[in-house]
Amino acid sequence: MPFAYSKSGTSKFIINQTTFNLTPGQKISEEFQLILSSGSTWGTSIVVSPSITGISIIFNPSSGDPTFSGTLTISVSNNTKPGEYIFNVSATGDVPTTSPTTIIVYVSSPAVTTTTTSTTTSPPQTTSYTSPTTQTGVTSTSQKHNNYFSYVIIIMILLAIIIGSSLYYTKGLKANKFAMTGLSVISVILSLYLIVADSTLRNFAAIHYYLLIIYTIVLIKQTTNLPLLGAR
Repeated sequence: MPFAYSKSGTSKFIINQTTFNLTPGQKISEEFQLILSSGSTWGTSIVVSPSITGISIIFNPSSGDPTFSGTLTISVSNNTKPGEYIFNVSATGDVPTTSPTTIIVYVSSPAVTTTTTSTTTSPPQTTSYTSPTTQTGVTSTSQKHNNYFSYVIIIMILLAIIIGSSLYYTKGLKANKFAMTGLSVISVILSLYLIVADSTLRNFAAIHYYLLIIYTIVLIKQTTNLPLLGAR
């Protein structure tokens, strides 16, 4: 910093920051010192030029006997136009500075905050009614049918063997009668098997089922040589 000499001495203005960036309505503070460079201390005042409307630079204290320190406050009003503003700060009086210190203030436009208001039209809400569902339990009864067919086949084979053997060793009328009796017995067995074990015939063909019962009764009577009902 340059120094000025007077009849009392010279001073030096010290500030850490000389460039400031502000927006309208903003202010900032900075520490400063005015120190005695030479001579004897005496009353000195701090002067800022030029005077610009909307920007104020205030030193507190603004005068004193060097060396002294204080606070520099820069304020920007709300309607200050953006731009670059240059100020000269100097000490005057018995202990002046030889040349001013330059302070530059950059005023920038405030950030524009865009608020977007979105209006959402909700569709009319429809109250849904769910009717109670009554579930009817269906009980599935699995019917287990016993298949006796294999046993009937075995019995038929055994009867065929017995009847065949008897016909082989027996001759004449007795043999024919015995064969007919054997065949009647087999027919009765088969009929009884259908009556007892065939539920399909009983449930879905009732007429055939009852005719089979009548046929079986008649066959049993013929086989046992019993007279039919109503026979004379």
